[in-house]
Amino acid sequence: MTPEPPNNGIEEPREMPRPAYDVCNPDRLPADRVAFVDGIHQHFLQSFGEAMAAYLDAPVEAIPAGVDQVTVAAFLEASAGDPVVISLHLEPMRSRGWIALTQGFVFRVLDVLLGTPQTAAPGARTTVTEIEQHVLREFFQTLVASLAEAWASNGITLRMDSLGTAEEAAQADRKSVV
Repeated sequence: MTPEPPNNGIEEPREMPRPAYDVCNPDRLPADRVAFVDGIHQHFLQSFGEAMAAYLDAPVEAIPAGVDQVTVAAFLEASAGDPVVISLHLEPMRSRGWIALTQGFVFRVLDVLLGTPQTAAPGARTTVTEIEQHVLREFFQTLVASLAEAWASNGITLRMDSLGTAEEAAQADRKSVV
């Protein structure tokens, strides 16, 4: 029997066990990593809510709906009715990400920016024109900057690649795979 050396009150760093690789779902994050991503997105929503309140000069409450994993194809298919999909470039993974913005959200922000009275009935719009994209440019930049800030502390940088519809994002994704 050998005596253990004294630790002098200093604990040795413990090696954290790595989550098991799931051979059946190689494209899915382990549950503990999903919780990690959820934490990052909680931080994002807090900073984005504050940035939007300052930008729109109106109270904004950002409420998380949760984090889920889906394939890119399923995400883009589900986003088909959304007027805006922002394509992101992620480093150092040399990867891509997407943000889909719903009609209600995009057109509400646009109405606030254009000074549309709150009592006005929402218009039946489904697409964002080039002029509206130009008006919303700073809003999109604020969104992406808040997301980039949330991920930066984890060594991931992201920038906006393009802005368009889900169909345009799907076409760009198909071209990048080829």
